[in-house]
Amino acid sequence: MAARLLDPHSRTTSLPLQQGFLEVNGATLPGRCATDAFDVLVDGAGELLVVVVHTVGKGTNDPELPRAALSIARDAVNAGARTYEVVRELRNYCVGREAEVALALLRFSQRDSRVELLNAGMPAFVCVLPDGRTTTHAALSSAIGARYGEVHPYELSPLVWGSTWFVMTSGATQGALEGDAVEAHLAQHELDRVGTLLAMQPSGALLPVVESLAGGTPESDATLVVVSTDAARRKRSGIVT
Repeated sequence: MAARLLDPHSRTTSLPLQQGFLEVNGATLPGRCATDAFDVLVDGAGELLVVVVHTVGKGTNDPELPRAALSIARDAVNAGARTYEVVRELRNYCVGREAEVALALLRFSQRDSRVELLNAGMPAFVCVLPDGRTTTHAALSSAIGARYGEVHPYELSPLVWGSTWFVMTSGATQGALEGDAVEAHLAQHELDRVGTLLAMQPSGALLPVVESLAGGTPESDATLVVVSTDAARRKRSGIVT
């Protein structure tokens, strides 16, 4: 089954992408229901953002909703919106259409060596550290929509150079949401060992990886986004902090 890797209506960035000392890649395996859309953006301050939306509830019956919701989030980011403002714009859109979307928004600041993480109803994000240890970042709120309230908190995490971040929708985790389960799912497929390689593969090469994670053709779309931090190249540049 062909992947929606270069859909101009859902993504503005060709992948893989190198931005500073970050390398980013991602792919979506289409499921029986169209539920996912994602983009990788660079804002006016040069910070890299990963935005992934996954429709839930009644939204799974609308194949246009993922791209429309992503467009709302992307337009807000491009207008300079802060994280809570992106959420507000997306919630206003969802409430007006009785829609519900899970959202992953990760903002990587290379200058400050930190990551701003918003996980609203998505599987836990997994960060594999240089020594092989992992940290997980589970959802701090439910999906965005009228039923779930207006507050969607986010967290800050150090950007450890040499680490790799994994962001997946539930199609790629086979429904696993909590940190331990998502981490075990990655380890079962040995992706925790090859994140750096995945980040700069041709996007088409990621499709078999996503299919393996999903266990075949999923009911809903399955998306994987990988962000790798290049510590060696950063050190060679003369940055030592």
